Amino acid sequence: MNNILDKAEYTCSGCGACHAVCPVKAIKLKKDDYGFFVADIDENRCISCGLCKTVCTRYDQSLNGVNLLNGGLYALRSSDQPTVKNCSSGGIASELAEYGISKGYKVTGVCYDLENNIACHKTASTVEEIKEFAGSKYLQSNSQIFREAIKEKGFIFGTPCQIAGLHKVLSEWRKRNDFILIEIFCHGVPSYKLWDEELKLISKKLGSNQFDSLQFRYKKYDWHMYCIKTEKNGKIYYGEREKDLFWQVYFEDMLLSEACYNCRFRKENSYADIRLGDYWGRKYSDDSKGVSAVFCMTENGRKIIGDLIHNDKVIELEKTSNEEMLQYQNMKGYQHGELHKEVLERLKNCDDINKVIEYYHSKLPVKRKIKGILLKLSSIIPGSLRYTIKKNIKI
Repeated sequence: MNNILDKAEYTCSGCGACHAVCPVKAIKLKKDDYGFFVADIDENRCISCGLCKTVCTRYDQSLNGVNLLNGGLYALRSSDQPTVKNCSSGGIASELAEYGISKGYKVTGVCYDLENNIACHKTASTVEEIKEFAGSKYLQSNSQIFREAIKEKGFIFGTPCQIAGLHKVLSEWRKRNDFILIEIFCHGVPSYKLWDEELKLISKKLGSNQFDSLQFRYKKYDWHMYCIKTEKNGKIYYGEREKDLFWQVYFEDMLLSEACYNCRFRKENSYADIRLGDYWGRKYSDDSKGVSAVFCMTENGRKIIGDLIHNDKVIELEKTSNEEMLQYQNMKGYQHGELHKEVLERLKNCDDINKVIEYYHSKLPVKRKIKGILLKLSSIIPGSLRYTIKKNIKI
């Protein structure tokens, strides 16, 4: 079966669908040589039933989701100010999770595992437990919990590839209507080799690689500025966009999974009930709290958002057109595909990720190099002043 899966048209995204359906638990998700979670089959346990191939989205070219241009768009913010403050944008994911609990569903979302320093899916059954899901995680999550999560009705959050896989599984099992699937706008997932390098830098600052807390999108100034906040015994590290290696490399797109480069699911078509994202663009460029863009893709999605609005759980703000909102999302393909492939091979065979980063920086076009230099130069300016400049000059 490993040989069969290797011949699929697209690279494994590690969505977890195959692991969820394997009757003999022959499939696990494990990190490959590039630093990404992928499906791995134990040939000694495999019974060649073919269920993994049946649900694998890499083989199914007939999947046709709902176009986001036809979705019901909302600009929303949670009515609860502490929720807004603790979340990456408008806090709508938290409100949806709490709604699911109130209706008797289990809720499966992503938390950051402080012990193992990875992102992973976890299932919650109480409002207190869903607090672990707050905030975006800019890492690929280990989604092996899907195997248990799909046994009873639930709300499940994930990336578009994970949701497409779950949609395929639940549709095959005729259980799709028992679940609310919620996906996020996805930029792509970086290699854990990059994150491991980031952890080394943070560990030097805090004196430990075991942290008390970690937030990827801490609103140090406002929701437009990317900042990792990590704490250990009262000491705090702030990894800001302009200074931090992780953010700089992440937004250069070179250490993303090959599956991200060829992803059919992160763009205009959705298999979810709801897609969530930050409401980027001119409309809320002056807003400091955070606004969520919410696309309702099914009647179930529309009903849930309608209930949240009706019960004053969320505040409905003025929206733009679907087309205008989508202009500010990462909907297009990535550039420099051949360089990306070369960089991944170097990543696989090189122990020093900094050498890999130096290599692809040397190969980038002049315009990209200048942009990177200007970003680093801006880090000389104190964060509070940099924030003020951005707010007033609109750069």
